[in-house]
Amino acid sequence: MTDATDEAPDESIGAHQLDPDEVRLWRTEAGKLRLEIAGDRCVLHVKIARAFPVSAPDRYIGFRDEDDKDIGMVVDPSKLEPRTRKIVEEEIGKRYFVPVITRIHSIKEEYGVGHWIVDTDRGPREFVVRGMRDSIWEVGGQRLIIIDADNNRYDIPDYAELDYRSYRLIEETL
Repeated sequence: MTDATDEAPDESIGAHQLDPDEVRLWRTEAGKLRLEIAGDRCVLHVKIARAFPVSAPDRYIGFRDEDDKDIGMVVDPSKLEPRTRKIVEEEIGKRYFVPVITRIHSIKEEYGVGHWIVDTDRGPREFVVRGMRDSIWEVGGQRLIIIDADNNRYDIPDYAELDYRSYRLIEETL
């Protein structure tokens, strides 16, 4: 379960598949996320992530423990009971807060570090991108995912659709 790659998923993925009918999530009084797998175990301090965040964002939800060890994966989270599904959606929403870049004001690169000033669908943003070549992913066509130094993601669905100045800045950066 990693965000670094997003290979095409298939039904024979290697992670231990969990039966959605046996998975229950809740928050402890301290706000920690707890996972119960019926007839198997309970795990405190659970982390939730998409296994394929770009190619299959609504399927393949993975669970890890506090030591980042895989617990298992639910292939189709829509089959989770409603309360558990709601918690999964909340956690995924927090983890995958991805503003869409609508305009680029500047990209200044020095020693492989880029300082970006942009407008997004959630307002203006300034962020730093380390290792520009490794932090800008071309995801089919002219879609770009940019990962900043704090591991935040930004989406440009089609950079050819941006205004001319923004488009030129991207072209120069790529």
